[in-house]
Amino acid sequence: MHHDYSPDNAPSGNRCGHDPKAPRWFVPPPAHAPRPPIISLLIERLRDFYTNPGKIPSLAYVLFGRRATHSDSDRRPRQMRSERREACCSLLGAIAHYCDLPSLCLSVPQTGGSLLPIRMDTLAQAAGLTLRRAERAMRDIIDAGLLGVHPRCERQDDGCYIGRAAIRVVPVALFGLFGLEARLEHERRRI
Repeated sequence: MHHDYSPDNAPSGNRCGHDPKAPRWFVPPPAHAPRPPIISLLIERLRDFYTNPGKIPSLAYVLFGRRATHSDSDRRPRQMRSERREACCSLLGAIAHYCDLPSLCLSVPQTGGSLLPIRMDTLAQAAGLTLRRAERAMRDIIDAGLLGVHPRCERQDDGCYIGRAAIRVVPVALFGLFGLEARLEHERRRI
C-alpha cells in the first residue's frame, strides 16, 4: 500500500508524511486470504503501542540503533517519537500478518509444504513504508526482542556467497505481551 506524500504537504515538519493525529496503520493486502482471528487481534492490539508506548516498554525506550555507552546509563531513556512509533506499528502489523502460526516464521506457505521467507522489501511495501524507514523500524523491533533474525547465504560454485532472505521468527513473548500466549498455543495445536 503506497501513500500519497510530498515534503510540501508534511503536516508536522517531518519528511515521511506522518500526521500525529492520524497515524497510518498496516492494512492487509486485499488479495490475501483472511488470516486466523488471533493474527487480526494481534495486529489490532499492536496499534495500541502508538498511543500507549508503555504497552511495549522494550520498544518504547530502545536505543534507536545506537550501542549503549556508559553515559547512557546515567541518562533517562528518551521515549520514541510518534513517527517512529507509527513506522514500528505498521511494520509490526505486516510482521504479524505474514507470521506462519505453526512455525512462527515470517513466510508464505508453498505447495509441497515448504515455506518461502518474506523479504525486507516485501514487508516494507506491505507496511506502506519506504525501505529505509522500514529498515530503521526493523532494527528497533529486533533490538527490543520482538523478532529473531537468522541471516542466510548460499555458497556459489566460484566460492562467492550470495545473500538469501533472512529467516525471521516471531517470539511467543510478542503474543504474551497482549495476553494471547495461551490462545496462540491453542491455535498452533489446532493447526
